[in-house]
Amino acid sequence: MDYPIDYPVKLLNIHTSSFDGFYSYPRHYQKFPQLYLVLEGKVFYEADGEELTLTGGSGVWVAPGCLRAPRAGSDSGRKLVGIFLARQELFPDSAGIRRITLDGSGRRDAAECADAVERGGSGAVIQLLFNRLCYTLEAALFEPPPPHDPRREREESTVRALERIMSANLGNPLSFEELCRLAHLSQSSAGRSFRHRLGVSPMEHYRRMRLERGAELIRSGHSTVSEAAFATGFSSSQHFATAFRNCFGKTPTERN
Repeated sequence: MDYPIDYPVKLLNIHTSSFDGFYSYPRHYQKFPQLYLVLEGKVFYEADGEELTLTGGSGVWVAPGCLRAPRAGSDSGRKLVGIFLARQELFPDSAGIRRITLDGSGRRDAAECADAVERGGSGAVIQLLFNRLCYTLEAALFEPPPPHDPRREREESTVRALERIMSANLGNPLSFEELCRLAHLSQSSAGRSFRHRLGVSPMEHYRRMRLERGAELIRSGHSTVSEAAFATGFSSSQHFATAFRNCFGKTPTERN
């Protein structure tokens, strides 16, 4: 199979039907993501104040919250409609529609899916056919996944490992050598990864984390500036305030 079986789409409802010149729906809000494809004929599709003309082999992806109203544009036709769920990150737009034009493989996948629905095929088979249809249309439906980048993954793993140790030692600052030893990392690779991923050195990032923790303590009303300074490993309130101003451009009390 040339598409992922675990494609992140859960089909909730799918149907195919013939329509005639009397087919129309009043304006209504779409509750779930929907794939609306015209297999034959013509449909006038109104969505978010725009009216599209969909003919055989074209359709729309409809985002949740879209105000829509389809109606027949020809005396006869056939459509396929799938309502589904998917991970939120697959839908960068909070509302609206995306126009879809089926190529040869898309038409074949749509027809096979529609035929299986009309035959009353098993739910598992229809889910797989719908997944394949969505995967074929991925460029129109979804943002493409980022390419595999081993270097980026290593750098992000390095940053996460150091950040975990930093977070556990905000009140007892460690040296860069100690951080790397506890994370089982070389100092050179840790420094490169931090600068490349975050644009700052590990110790600059560590100090910022401590200062932000101090600001949280002051904002909560449970600590004075002096108490917050000592709780985050600074030798005095003056040292804390100076470091804070250098980092954020304001005093701890001004920022809060």
